[in-house]
Amino acid sequence: MKTTFLSLLLWATLTAAGLGAAAAPWRVTVGGRVADVAQIADVCYVRFPVTGPTAVEFAADKPISTAILSPTASAPATRPSTGGKSVEIDRPRHLVVTAPGLPRLFLFAEPPETGAPRPGDASVLNVLDYGVDATGTALQTAKLQQALDEASARHATLYFPAGTYLSGTLQVKSHTTVYLAAGARLQGSSQRADYPPWPGRAEAGDGNNGENFSFTQLILVNRAEDVRIAGRGEIRGGGAAVRNQGGRARVLCIRDSRTVQVEDVMLNDASAWNTHVLYSEDISFRRVKLLNDRTVGNTDGIDPDSSRRVRIEGGFFYCSDDCVAIKSTHNGGLLRDVEDIVVRDCVMLTKKSAMKLGTETKAAFQRDVRFENNDVIEADRFFTLYCYDGATFERVQFINNRLESTFPDSKRCAFHFQIKRRSGAGHMRDILVQDCVLSVRPPQESELAGLDAEHAISGVRFENLTVAGKVVTSAAEAGIRTNGFVSGVTFAGGK
Repeated sequence: MKTTFLSLLLWATLTAAGLGAAAAPWRVTVGGRVADVAQIADVCYVRFPVTGPTAVEFAADKPISTAILSPTASAPATRPSTGGKSVEIDRPRHLVVTAPGLPRLFLFAEPPETGAPRPGDASVLNVLDYGVDATGTALQTAKLQQALDEASARHATLYFPAGTYLSGTLQVKSHTTVYLAAGARLQGSSQRADYPPWPGRAEAGDGNNGENFSFTQLILVNRAEDVRIAGRGEIRGGGAAVRNQGGRARVLCIRDSRTVQVEDVMLNDASAWNTHVLYSEDISFRRVKLLNDRTVGNTDGIDPDSSRRVRIEGGFFYCSDDCVAIKSTHNGGLLRDVEDIVVRDCVMLTKKSAMKLGTETKAAFQRDVRFENNDVIEADRFFTLYCYDGATFERVQFINNRLESTFPDSKRCAFHFQIKRRSGAGHMRDILVQDCVLSVRPPQESELAGLDAEHAISGVRFENLTVAGKVVTSAAEAGIRTNGFVSGVTFAGGK
């Protein structure tokens, strides 16, 4: 065990430093063809299209005694193959392979790409035509921004062919499509100075419950509309290198904008929150993968903040912090009610909360939020409602979600609903947990805790909640404790 651990630690260290490409221990074939195994921090991943039943074989530098595929509720069966395991994948999906002594392997089986822009078309600008270097050896911020500005002026698509494009902060303006082809990586600089803060702001960290958490990012969509970021390429932040210099650059910030679509791309290696949707509306994420370095703190997945009509669908999250955290922070002076957020059909792994409202809750309301049909492979908390700054949470629904295991962090529970007083005190009401499954009973009790008689939790309905194979019909059976400021907690059995 000692040798295995040290080998894995060395591999993770080299990878985090950007030196581990040759050390990736997994070998994968898809339909008999060798696939490209990429890595970030302590995980490996493969992307490939699926049009029908496809044989996928995975082997490693050491024998694989066992391999667990997740989500376990729907994963196909594995079979022994030469030197490893094989599985047949018949549809687009995200699978996690866990094997003893090896980094996790993510299998991203994707639908065939359709409607990709074609270089040479009048509405498609090739980034290489702007003299941009595609080797990743020199900073290209000014040239890339010039290309983006022209794409906006012409209502065009900026096309990134395969290659590595090193950059600091870039702004994507209205009427622009950014398309990254397979093999294209927009690589964030490792230098904090290449991420200037918003005008009039200083990047000083969070001194006021989210208001000053970060004013820097690699990609900024600011006061824009009709923006699309798409393709089978990757946008990778500065990660630990920038954080170690005191920076908190997000990979993507959508600020005071509307009608923004993000599709298929990978958003990786944030220095803090990966993707921040601030004071925006009509925003969609489809089939987006977010992989963070879990040694870097505060690396949330997607945080809708003072926003409305946000859709997050078919995504994959690997985070050190909350996968999806719905907030109202007053970041940069922007604040309004949160309304109409839907998160569905995602796969999540995190050291903290999988699906969350809070912790920052400075608007009057956070309401009409729905988490549906998500698979949580591991999390410290399954569902989290933290109302700490005075909002009212209402009409929050958790429908048909599944938890496989708890991460050994501080809470290790299924539900943690709590009202506290920081900059204000709020309320929670009309919360529905329906058709959700906990494959195992978490090691610690869940908690529902109001603050006082004026700031309480009311109307929490559990319908058809399954814990370790049994439908539970009471708080005691579910392992949930409440305080004296919680009322209207009900349980109902099967449909």
